[in-house]
Amino acid sequence: AGVETWLPANQNYQVGVNVEDQLSIEESLLKDYQELLELRRRYPALICGSFSWLQPEDKNILAYIREIENQTCIIGINMSQRKQGFSLPDQHKKLRLIYATSHRTPARKNGQLQLDPFSVVIFEAIDQ
Repeated sequence: AGVETWLPANQNYQVGVNVEDQLSIEESLLKDYQELLELRRRYPALICGSFSWLQPEDKNILAYIREIENQTCIIGINMSQRKQGFSLPDQHKKLRLIYATSHRTPARKNGQLQLDPFSVVIFEAIDQ
């Protein structure tokens, strides 16, 4: 477009890695970022809630709770190439899925949520 940039542009901008192309792709990285930013606006616990680990010793799962007075969000990130599970606190058994990178709700097995490989889920606890 004749615009000089201060950093070199990656060559893949011509094949789908640009805003114009990403806007027309329903499952693009741009759309994921837009959805996550909207979730931060709608769920204040994700921004300013207290933070507590669910399984700090687990090297495959990053799972934690963000909580403010009237809202609790539970975040689970599977950082491995295999299905992984994490346990929910007893007081938060009823959840509403508000974001997921995979196309299905994680299954519950033996009191744990099972996450697909390299997936992210965000739940709102609705049992307060």
